[in-house]
Amino acid sequence: MKRTMLFLILSLCFVTTFAAGLTGYLTQQIPWMAGNEMTLVPLSESKPDTLEAPSIKGLKYGLLELGAKPIVFALIPGEIPLLWIDANNNSNVLDDPTIAPDFKETHQDTTTYEWITRVKTFYELEGYWESRSVKLLARKTGLTGELEFRYCLYEHMEGLVWAEDGPRKLKLFTLDPKGFYSTDQVYFGVDTDGDGEIALIHDSYEIFLHGEVFSLNGKAYRLGEVSKDGKKVSFEETGYAPTEKPRFLKGDALPIPGVLQTDPIVNAAFFEGSPSLIVLSKVTPATVVEPVYSDCDCISLSAFERFRLDGIIDLAQRYTDLKVLWVLTGKEQVEPEAALLENIYLRDEKALVDFYGFPGEERVFIVDSKGVIAELDSYWVDEASLDTDRPQNGKLMLNYSDIRKTVEALYKTD
Repeated sequence: MKRTMLFLILSLCFVTTFAAGLTGYLTQQIPWMAGNEMTLVPLSESKPDTLEAPSIKGLKYGLLELGAKPIVFALIPGEIPLLWIDANNNSNVLDDPTIAPDFKETHQDTTTYEWITRVKTFYELEGYWESRSVKLLARKTGLTGELEFRYCLYEHMEGLVWAEDGPRKLKLFTLDPKGFYSTDQVYFGVDTDGDGEIALIHDSYEIFLHGEVFSLNGKAYRLGEVSKDGKKVSFEETGYAPTEKPRFLKGDALPIPGVLQTDPIVNAAFFEGSPSLIVLSKVTPATVVEPVYSDCDCISLSAFERFRLDGIIDLAQRYTDLKVLWVLTGKEQVEPEAALLENIYLRDEKALVDFYGFPGEERVFIVDSKGVIAELDSYWVDEASLDTDRPQNGKLMLNYSDIRKTVEALYKTD
């Protein structure tokens, strides 16, 4: 019913909106974590003067910087910590219930508690407020460790933008931890291929940052303005070329960025003739084999990451015609050290990182002898779970066994 009403509203607006460019209307707030990183909250035993609450020994107080008026909360310690949050934002927690965690997870000696709740957030316009969904985490290490507290928004806006051939799905995410949809603090998704969905993966060809240009029905557009409540978006037609958005799909040819088109060694022909790998890593192969713990990112590698990187080097030793393009994603090095093996090609170029992944992310692509993606680490968002209480997101990483089996299978079939 909601979608039908929205369609009718957009139909009535067609004459006025199309003449002025593209206008998107977003009327639904979908439970989903926004693009901002989780914000660390300093905790204090001192009760804020403006908060009406009983003075209870052991409470930890903090502020959520959401909207124009911070939201006060108290963390009640215990075997299972409870959250006492001023959800209606009236500077009084006495009329708010205490909340038990929705989720608890223990990994080795670290325990994480998670809450998802709604709070009243005020905007800069006096008297204007909305109910927003927020995700909160409390984490401690060991039995007596201090609780660390973080939070982030837990929603995005969803609606439609009217194109020449009818409505297209539109999603809007904010990077602003306060929840404002400022024009320079958003990224958005548009159903550019007209299949009725938006590919919700981190390196999606249908997700765009502010300033990026996208193509719709043969015309190029970029973001114009966004209302602060995120309910209206305008796109302006532009003469700039659309932003290059590669599609990393299993079974499709590996996209080759422009920076490699004219490279005499690593180019399109590099990925043909024998299996090959693209490895994105914070550290160089030499650091994996012989860790150097001074001024490097090697200490940030997990045991999982280190094991599979070491396994990739072992594969390169066993299959001397296996070509490995090793791209550094950590601190830029003026002159990266030489790779360990002749069939590992070490590169330190931001353009490659931007094309194949993100700074600091570990990622692997496995390519067959015809230059087709055989397997890859895929970053995903499960859109089917967006309307549930616990939407799913994360990164599906291949373990070393997966990589080894895929490479060995490619050599058996070639």
